Amino acid sequence: GPILRSTVRTKDGTESGPSKEYGFVEFQNHESANAAVEALNGKKLDDARQPLIVMRAQKKAERIAVAQNKAPRFPSQVENATLYVKNLDESVTEDMLRKVFEPFGTPKSVKIAVDAQGRSRGFGFVSFETQDEATKALTNLSTKFVGSKPIYVAKFQRKAERQQQLAVQYMTLRQQQMQ
Repeated sequence: GPILRSTVRTKDGTESGPSKEYGFVEFQNHESANAAVEALNGKKLDDARQPLIVMRAQKKAERIAVAQNKAPRFPSQVENATLYVKNLDESVTEDMLRKVFEPFGTPKSVKIAVDAQGRSRGFGFVSFETQDEATKALTNLSTKFVGSKPIYVAKFQRKAERQQQLAVQYMTLRQQQMQ
């Protein structure tokens, strides 16, 4: 359908600057916009690294609310079958980490968080097929040395869940101190 305006966001705010890899298209009517979403979402352009994500524009508050209800940016998981691993030596690779966890089951995914330069941020995630595999790895690997450092392994928790648990622990300690 007819397009009223379109823009690609750039890093320096100019028309010809390097792309931030997203943009906006405003259609004359909702039907045309919905047809564009239906036809283009998930399509891969010839020279693109990734398929297009085409969706209705959302306000920041709406995006945040949706993001908080979604799974983490890291690989999908069976509930309680994903482990958080921290204190990783910077030389540890995803393949090395996978080999450490394989004796306890087959990891579905292994992801080490990296910074903009591609360097390890010292933590990552390992997802297993089942809770039993994750529990075996958790109980056997905490404080195991990988590279030159002992790793810390814990059940993955969303930020809100972790904050709630810490708040309960804090309140319990406060009540004990008052007695």
